[in-house]
Amino acid sequence: METKIAASILNANPLQIADAVKQVETWGTDWLHLDIMDGVFVKNMTYGASMVKAIHEITELPLDVHLMINDPCRYVHQFKEAGASRLTFHYESLSDPVETLNLIRGNGMEAGISIRPATPVELIFPYITKVNSVLIMTVDPGFGGQPFRGDMLQKIEILRSYLDAHAPQVSIQVDGGIQEETAAKVIQAGANQLVVGSYLFSAENPAAAVADLRRLQ
Repeated sequence: METKIAASILNANPLQIADAVKQVETWGTDWLHLDIMDGVFVKNMTYGASMVKAIHEITELPLDVHLMINDPCRYVHQFKEAGASRLTFHYESLSDPVETLNLIRGNGMEAGISIRPATPVELIFPYITKVNSVLIMTVDPGFGGQPFRGDMLQKIEILRSYLDAHAPQVSIQVDGGIQEETAAKVIQAGANQLVVGSYLFSAENPAAAVADLRRLQ
């Protein structure tokens, strides 16, 4: 599969979100990645559907929305109305996975399911036929800028082996500490979608950094 890049604006200055979005548009990424945190499922808080809607109104980039919230099923319709293209929720949340996936797909969005580093990847195998992507967190969710956890590579390899046998159309997305060196490792392990934040925003030439990431095999 071709490597796809989602630029995360988690660490962008809240007063300069529009400027950050416009920057990302010039970098050649495939999606804009938005992390929604409720201060309960994770300790941090970010923004909600109203901010997603405001961002949707100023960009043509598809919005890759990652819900780090306790009860994602309650908010699926809100994020559909806000303009989300893909909605990813956590297996560890309070919502029933099948109900949530059916609701996301029924609202015409791509569906993703994510797991924390401590969660065995095998627990999501029963839901694979209902997802477009699986998001493997390579840091503990909640804050940007954390170092990459190398012990997650085996989890990606296990998932890739299972998908190749049962659902080869499903993508593996990886989020956390992604830069050129770690991107090469997760791609080799079987991932084909990268969420990249701090690395791109601190790069001297973000567009060139995106191009370099795409070339990794």
